[in-house]
Amino acid sequence: MHVQVCIVGAGPGGALLAYLLAKRGVRTLLLERTASFGQAFRGEHLNTEGEHILKKHGLFSALEEAGCLAMTSLRYWHKGELMKEVYAEDGQHFGIHTPQTNLLHVLIHAASQYESFSYQLNTTVKELLVNDNGTYYGVVTKHGDCVKTITCDLIVGADGRHSTV
Repeated sequence: MHVQVCIVGAGPGGALLAYLLAKRGVRTLLLERTASFGQAFRGEHLNTEGEHILKKHGLFSALEEAGCLAMTSLRYWHKGELMKEVYAEDGQHFGIHTPQTNLLHVLIHAASQYESFSYQLNTTVKELLVNDNGTYYGVVTKHGDCVKTITCDLIVGADGRHSTV
């Protein structure tokens, strides 16, 4: 298999990048090692800049339908004691709170509308392919017992804070 861009890691960053590339007709493959998007995550808050990015690309209304909550106040706690509480001005908010699963489903669904997009769950990258010049040109993946070689023009490591890519 050959694609233009292979993105390893289907978190918010990898999934949004895959959507943006597919929307532009770039043949993109998104790989995710977990079997579903229902895993535990570190955070489920998008600041206002993240919200604006979703709005700019026409994705925010789908996230609203999937479920999100505007954050109109912030509370700062220290050792179990409320230290400070801040309220947004009327009609404003500090960002949104949404289950990350909702966000990922919105992004993957939007990307799936384009023929240039594909993704594989439960797929682990076992090896990066590098030529004699030191240029990376693909990955070796494992899905169950199936091992595949995927060549590409660009590999993007979006596989988290302990990235292997």
